[in-house]
Amino acid sequence: MKKKEIINRSSNIIPLFYGCLIRNGNKLRAHKIFIELLIELKYQLHVNPFFFIESIVHKTRPLMHYKVKKKGKRIQYIPTLITTRRSCMLAIKWLLIAAHLRSEKTFIQKLIAEMLLIQSHQGYSYKKQREIYRIVLNNRSVTSHRRRRH
Repeated sequence: MKKKEIINRSSNIIPLFYGCLIRNGNKLRAHKIFIELLIELKYQLHVNPFFFIESIVHKTRPLMHYKVKKKGKRIQYIPTLITTRRSCMLAIKWLLIAAHLRSEKTFIQKLIAEMLLIQSHQGYSYKKQREIYRIVLNNRSVTSHRRRRH
């Protein structure tokens, strides 16, 4: 096995992506979709499919999220840091939701079309990430700061 192949296999995003494709415990269907996606990415776009999927997920993953908290009648959005795994899961989930909403014939074509939109800084997942970023920035005053004791 070549060094590049080992690097591709050791990524944490690829197993997460594969796991998110599984619906109702149907691993065989998820495996078939994943393999077809890799083949299409390689021959249509002439790119390394593993690096391409990783770059798409990294472009759309949020660094922070928010928790909704009620104080009386007011609703507050409290910005919180999230783990890398959680942020990647959110990005993959948004990508799959966006692909389901598209109107192409096959799911593979829908996924590739959405990935190309993300590459050009458009698409549902990219807008979702920007929306969360905007909410976090608007509510940054709500974050609790540790006070230094003098």
